[in-house]
Amino acid sequence: MKSARGPAISRIPQNLIRRPVAWLTGHEANAAGRLGLFRIVYCVFYLFLLIEYHAPLLYDFPRFLQRRSVFAGRWLVDPPWIFYELIVPCLVASLVLLLIGLWTRVMTAVVLVVGGLLEAHLSGVDMERATAFVMAYIPLFMLIGGDWSATYSLDARRRQRGSQLGVGPADSGPRFVLPIRAVMVMLIFGFFTAALYKALPSAPWFTQDNLFGHLTLQRRVRNTLDGNPIMPLPWLFMDYPLLEIGMRWFVVIFEAAFLLLLVGGRMRALILSIALIFHAINGIWLGVSFTPILIVYLLFIDLEAWRARAAAVLAPLFKPIRSVFDSINNTMLVIGALLLALITGLLWEYTRLPQSVVSLGGLVNMVTIWYPVLPIALLWFAFVVIDLLRSLIGRGQAGKPTQATTS
Repeated sequence: MKSARGPAISRIPQNLIRRPVAWLTGHEANAAGRLGLFRIVYCVFYLFLLIEYHAPLLYDFPRFLQRRSVFAGRWLVDPPWIFYELIVPCLVASLVLLLIGLWTRVMTAVVLVVGGLLEAHLSGVDMERATAFVMAYIPLFMLIGGDWSATYSLDARRRQRGSQLGVGPADSGPRFVLPIRAVMVMLIFGFFTAALYKALPSAPWFTQDNLFGHLTLQRRVRNTLDGNPIMPLPWLFMDYPLLEIGMRWFVVIFEAAFLLLLVGGRMRALILSIALIFHAINGIWLGVSFTPILIVYLLFIDLEAWRARAAAVLAPLFKPIRSVFDSINNTMLVIGALLLALITGLLWEYTRLPQSVVSLGGLVNMVTIWYPVLPIALLWFAFVVIDLLRSLIGRGQAGKPTQATTS
């Protein structure tokens, strides 16, 4: 006689595989359009991070200040000056072509290899500085399982002109969803393991005396020297130990709460808005630069919906530009893209013009980039909380029996 439990038990391993796969390739609104827009923003942001990457400075960077990983420290040797003279312009030119969307898959591979090699020589790709996402995870997942060239790219235009069927921004196929979900998994893993480490009894997070008090005082001095905003009221952490201990626990709970990103919907929006507020405050007043994480959060936001709203208002203004762009043949666009990439790569090394354009004349840096983020994140958080409260009130009212049924 066969056991009734047999089929149920045999389905368990299958469910363990099917459910994660189903989640990794599940629905994401406007996934194709989001990836196309994200590719553009990612390249601009990457160029922003490369502003201080100048060959003479990199070559003379003191060895004792470099934070190479164990692998890089053992296998990588100090390169000659020509290495930096070539690798930085190469990376910049590749990012320009990737931004335009020309030979997107090849350029993604070049950005992954060249960017990772450059960063490995200087500081290592690590979770603490969030460079792992910019230099490794994002281009890697886009390369092996994603497609961010299907929309808003020169490659997509060339395919359409070649009588191939185009992809709409609303497409939510697995190749558009998988990289979003894969990056999300790595983000959750990074923050959750950080929370576990801080919660260990032997970790200095809870054993060090007045951690936040000393940190805020140190950052106050550093920000004063750098001309950045000064952390207000740092003595609160020194005078009120309960407040200081509460901040330690808040950070641990905040990092562990990234697991809720798996829920999606309003909960994902709530966690992301809190994260942006948290990092903005740290970046502006504490001088704790976690700026590379900003591009990761943008991957989980529906940029296509924002673009559609803006297009509905601004479409008449851009109609003449669109008509001129449509009249140019693909060959001329390819030649123009190659020239732009070559010129930008050369100018990056021998002038400061491209860096000035990317930083808006020096207005945007690692601190000021958070200035517009903070009010936007606060408004977003307020809207999400109001939406959650309305939803809870609506559910409560729906669950109450009506007068007719009670009578």
